[in-house]
Amino acid sequence: MLIARDRPAEAAAALRRIPDPPRDLLFEALWCLTGRAATLLGDRPLVDRATAELTPAAGELAAASGLLTAGPVALHLARLR
Repeated sequence: MLIARDRPAEAAAALRRIPDPPRDLLFEALWCLTGRAATLLGDRPLVDRATAELTPAAGELAAASGLLTAGPVALHLARLR
């Protein structure tokens, strides 16, 4: 939301405070969101970390459920690369 509101410094500060997501049903979805924010902010180390965390799930959907989906992990990996 901070990126969308053109507040990149605040967004970058918030991104640095994000904890590692728990290894649960939202793990990949949270890494997809984190990776997207890191890409938009030019945080290459975090982009690389998101890529590493998502690579094992390349053939999966991120948080595919009746309530939420972040889509195919492979598409997110392509954007990160």
